[in-house]
Amino acid sequence: MWTITEILILSLCIHDVILCSHWEDAILVSGLCQPLMFALTLFRKSHSLGAIINLIIVLIYSIFSGYLKIYLGFGGGLYWILFMTALPNIQLTLLLIYWCIERISMHKPR
Repeated sequence: MWTITEILILSLCIHDVILCSHWEDAILVSGLCQPLMFALTLFRKSHSLGAIINLIIVLIYSIFSGYLKIYLGFGGGLYWILFMTALPNIQLTLLLIYWCIERISMHKPR
């Protein structure tokens, strides 16, 4: 699942570079998605079901944003950048908040 999602993200970035010549956007999107993908790899060790659910969420909005990018042209490209920069960072922030709350609750004396 992780490999499929990563290939989809990278192929959308390659599409943006080759067909649209927007290499700045592709580098931005690729760079901002990678911390989330790395965190999901670490999250899989302790929460395999949670990691799969998060990967499915990433896959869904990656497919939707790729659809917008390919079929709507430049206007869809703006949505593509929004989806592929804002949503991964929001998801990463929520994941980190969850980890922090979990760690704090594990260390509290009962």
